[in-house]
Amino acid sequence: MDPTDSTLIDGFYAAALDADLWPGILERLAEAFGGRQATLYAHDLRHRGSDIQAQWGVEAGFARSYVAHFGQVNPFVAGVARLAVGVSAAAEDLVAARLYTESEFFHDWVRPQGCREFLTTTLVRDGGAVTGITVLRGTRAFSTEERRRWDLLTPHATRAMQVHRQLHRARLLRDGALQALEALSVGAILVDERPRVLFANRWAERCCGRGRGLDIRQGWLRGDTPAATERLAVTVRAAIASAAEPVPRRGAVLVMPRAAGAGLPVLVSPLQAGIPAGIDRPVALVLVGGPRGLRARREDVARTFGLTPAEAGVLVGLVDGRSLSDYAATAGIAVETARKHLRHVLAKTGTVRQSDAIRRVLEDLVLTAASPSTSVLDAGDADG
Repeated sequence: MDPTDSTLIDGFYAAALDADLWPGILERLAEAFGGRQATLYAHDLRHRGSDIQAQWGVEAGFARSYVAHFGQVNPFVAGVARLAVGVSAAAEDLVAARLYTESEFFHDWVRPQGCREFLTTTLVRDGGAVTGITVLRGTRAFSTEERRRWDLLTPHATRAMQVHRQLHRARLLRDGALQALEALSVGAILVDERPRVLFANRWAERCCGRGRGLDIRQGWLRGDTPAATERLAVTVRAAIASAAEPVPRRGAVLVMPRAAGAGLPVLVSPLQAGIPAGIDRPVALVLVGGPRGLRARREDVARTFGLTPAEAGVLVGLVDGRSLSDYAATAGIAVETARKHLRHVLAKTGTVRQSDAIRRVLEDLVLTAASPSTSVLDAGDADG
């Protein structure tokens, strides 16, 4: 194989990972075939729209005029639309020579750029849209040997474009999901089974640290003590293992001990592979609670579960990592009164254990991620 062709093939696959490389690849492709210009184009056949996604050798004015007008009167678009993915064609394969040379497209766009002959290949077909690659040159027709060489190269361009589109879609989904986690006003951490941190939003980075119950050390999620770290790891592994089950578990609540004060509540929940997109294996989502993480407002908890202010106070206190006796002392009520409120909380939240009630709140990001200024409306509320 010609060393130039090897370089071009490598370039196609490099462009699959970085679309900014296409102009340079197109330049080398044009030079390899004696072209004056090369383009990566797209045509929307349903809406008669055209775009030059990347190019080399096309002056800016001609590029703009192609998108605005000449792509719509290009006599080759209909023929290109009939090409199967990976199939190449030259001018004479698609349109009779006279129709081409007498067209507005040839007289006002192709010929003023010193071009006439071209080779093209459809790389991707998506519904009514096609994406292809073209090299244009002067009046010398492409030889049989040149077309054979083109046909050896362009399957790699086709595959590279398909890979690029798959990666692009995955990145859009992944980035959208990660941006959603970043926007939360709670600590959100994605971990694998070890548990190694794959992603941590800004709130997680702020509320984690030595002595705070949870720490990110050299890329690993740790507790303040070996025992707490092991308990966290076991919970994460169990959550990830359940992601493969037909109905994954809802997650588990841990209260991580801290150097001082109440423990740090965290919720560990399974996420299946591909959620967020781009993560190729099941992971766990760790939501971090406590004074700098998950905070549920008493009024929101009361409204959501139909609790009295006193009952909501008990539940919020437990979510914040306090024991029932600690909350009772802080609130100035008897422990037995706090227990009575807790019994009502369990009944109204449909749970049987204190940890289940805490999880109900932690799982509700509307409660835990809402800022103090966020309004909460019933579904039946109307704007007018």
